[in-house]
Amino acid sequence: MLSRVKAKQHKLSKLLLKVIIDSHLLFSLSVNKNRSSQFHFRKNWDALSSHSAVNFLLARLENNYQLSKPELLLGCIIRRLKKFKIAYVPDVVFNHEHMASITSSGKAIIMLTAHNEFALTTRVLSDFGCNVTIIAYDPEQIASGKFARSGVKSAINIINSDAYCLAKLSKVIQSPGVICCDVDFPDENGKCRYVSPALFEFAHRFNMPLYFCKYIMLDDGSVRLAISERSDISSVEHSMDDFISFINASAAFKKDLSIKRYTFE
Repeated sequence: MLSRVKAKQHKLSKLLLKVIIDSHLLFSLSVNKNRSSQFHFRKNWDALSSHSAVNFLLARLENNYQLSKPELLLGCIIRRLKKFKIAYVPDVVFNHEHMASITSSGKAIIMLTAHNEFALTTRVLSDFGCNVTIIAYDPEQIASGKFARSGVKSAINIINSDAYCLAKLSKVIQSPGVICCDVDFPDENGKCRYVSPALFEFAHRFNMPLYFCKYIMLDDGSVRLAISERSDISSVEHSMDDFISFINASAAFKKDLSIKRYTFE
């Protein structure tokens, strides 16, 4: 019964958010003709990010990725912009010096994060000239969904997430590149709150450089890509604890994450 109520709440909240966002977009387009997609995004972000009704509705959406309200709003606005045929991808800021230092070693490295609605880490890495490999349940959906929303332009090596994916990955790491993967997976209710040890163990087994990354929303609607220092992989358990601590560090909205091994059915 409770799940039905939540499903109805999500559906109604999603509909009302569309109405509010579309009304702002229509007004912006009517009075600000021939302006850039970035202008229309900023205009609507400024109006909606502090909108009390919008924040009320965002809190009532199904939030299986455990995203903050600004992260949810970013996804909502970009989807509505697309409906109005306005192509906009999020602006991303990051430490170029740090990125260069970890990707220029001439070795394969692993960069781990938690699920979200975008693939901005993949975009940044590929734009930086890295050969990027990801693991995904549905490669076609990733390409048409997250990659399109994120502005990924380069070819990305996608390994299907199955019982053989780590065997395939062991061949990929023979060449320089970045394995960029989400390591959280859903519970029985669909909420991504379990962290799989598989890639931590993989990094330990092959003594690979391991880094963590996450998005931090900025006040203007742009995204800061935060990347950790190299993780000490000598202890898989400690490294996983460090990952969870990194994801939740300085976050107003903390994710409920715990360690659990994923099993393929």
